[in-house]
Amino acid sequence: MKQVELKNTFFRLFDGMYSTKKFGIPEAFNNFDPLDIPDEGYQKQLIPIYFRKLKNEGPLPDFVCTNICGRICSPKLKNTIHKHLTEADSEIQWLPMIIEDEGTGDKLEYYYLHFPKICDTLDMQHSTFSRHSGLVERVVFSYKKTCNRSIFNCPGSRVILACSKELKEAIFKAGCTGISVEPANVIQLVEEKRIL
Repeated sequence: MKQVELKNTFFRLFDGMYSTKKFGIPEAFNNFDPLDIPDEGYQKQLIPIYFRKLKNEGPLPDFVCTNICGRICSPKLKNTIHKHLTEADSEIQWLPMIIEDEGTGDKLEYYYLHFPKICDTLDMQHSTFSRHSGLVERVVFSYKKTCNRSIFNCPGSRVILACSKELKEAIFKAGCTGISVEPANVIQLVEEKRIL
């Protein structure tokens, strides 16, 4: 078996902090408990989580960065992702969130993209992890583990998110804002042909 690096097959998704356009960044209320946003586990009670956007900041994008977490999506981005989910993505949950605009008083509907299970997506031979924290430092995805998925998370990180080329194109075609992408590192094992 030989290892082949696949380019432009899957893409890392980044939030509005990496965008050149100024977007508002919501903050959690003082009584917010970070445990309200779960790392994993199926969530039976979908109670809205409240954030607030300060007055003098730009508009909220479709993919929102906050002072607590990422993976917060507008209804437009949620619907775009949902249309492209595969059977392998079927466990994904959309946890309701409310972002209150302190300037206008509007309460905006958003959703947290939640994975009940940490996806087994890494090529463990080529990915590297911190000896101290256990967090992933170099992310290399396995094509065999990801080829049937349209969007997935990453062991060893709460914020890393990747999607298929098809989903990336659909997101930008829909005009979703606040998203930057870069090609993900993906390795595929291919059986070598023997020359007789």
